[in-house]
Amino acid sequence: MERLNRDYRAVEGSLGDTMLALVVARGYVSKLFRNEAISDFLDRHHPELAFELRSIIEAVGGDARMLDR
Repeated sequence: MERLNRDYRAVEGSLGDTMLALVVARGYVSKLFRNEAISDFLDRHHPELAFELRSIIEAVGGDARMLDR
């Protein structure tokens, strides 16, 4: 139980840094998708990648809002 508690504290301590990195990456990818040329290219030539990136953008946005509560 002590080991579990120590591991939990380690994860909890790094969560802020991880979320910061994800939020910054989300902002960058979101900005790329606002560029119509990039968005259209990904939709046409790499639709599965575009779908996954959009899913990640939504997931990180939801996770960040959950931490604010």
